[in-house]
Amino acid sequence: LDTEVARLYVTGSSARQLSTEVATAFRGRSVTVEVLPYSVREAAAADGVDWATAQWPPGAATRSRLDAFIVDYLRRGGFPGVRSLNPYDRVQLLQGYVNLVVLRDVAERHAATNLQAIRLLVAALFSANSGGFSVSRLHGTLTSQGVKVGKATLLTYLSHIVDAFLFFLLPLRTRSARQRAVNPRKVYAVDTGLAAAMYQGGATNDGAQLENAVYLELRHRYGRLADSVLTWVKTTSGKEIDFGIDDPVEGGPPRLIQVCAQMRDSATRQREIAALAEAMTELRSTSATIVTLTDDELVETDAGTIRVMPAREWFFRGRL
Repeated sequence: LDTEVARLYVTGSSARQLSTEVATAFRGRSVTVEVLPYSVREAAAADGVDWATAQWPPGAATRSRLDAFIVDYLRRGGFPGVRSLNPYDRVQLLQGYVNLVVLRDVAERHAATNLQAIRLLVAALFSANSGGFSVSRLHGTLTSQGVKVGKATLLTYLSHIVDAFLFFLLPLRTRSARQRAVNPRKVYAVDTGLAAAMYQGGATNDGAQLENAVYLELRHRYGRLADSVLTWVKTTSGKEIDFGIDDPVEGGPPRLIQVCAQMRDSATRQREIAALAEAMTELRSTSATIVTLTDDELVETDAGTIRVMPAREWFFRGRL
């Protein structure tokens, strides 16, 4: 850059490398861009699924095709190199990706020696995917099983794993540092296919996978702003909302998004709507969204309007 007229691209697999080492070397002359596995739209384009020119709302045949594609994305994920493989080869390769990250980007890069603790931590993170994760709780479990590792060491390893882009952590929406510290952060894998490949017993949870995909889509839309605008929300009575989004430009009340695989069960429907209505009242939001696999309706509450939106519309027609 000092001696030639050139545009230079530097890539790496560590968030710390990008945020400190590269930024320091280039001294304000660089722009950091996060490169994630394919989003739903990018995967559809790669597979030849024509959604951009489809009429909206789509007809029955297009709806079925888009719905089936989204469910397939939850299983296969967005890593380009694995999407065309048969399921057995895909799972083996994705599990190999995880092992590579653990060995190269965590253990080797940071000279971490307790590989057993790192592997158990990674397994626990995948088990908690799209849910809350507590290092203190895991430390207690490992101690009871005779695994020798300190809580501070687990926290350090967790930081290294996040730096390696294997998981993202989502904090609670609060101004209180103490509340952020005592409440668990939610954890999301970098890819839904990766999470599916690492589920114990091969079973997947459509609700968790869909929530993971929604988080990743929000990260695609907001880029590196995601770390400052995305949180999860807890109401005064303890009800939880998956995502609160604070607009970095316009400000105002946060956008509230809940994710639920299906709303046909009356108890599920009542629980999700009640949680959103309570959060809307407390945060003075007059609208909110529930993203589902296929359900589509408007729900009027005393707090405002809740749009129950099928995933096909949220992913393919959604805007910031």
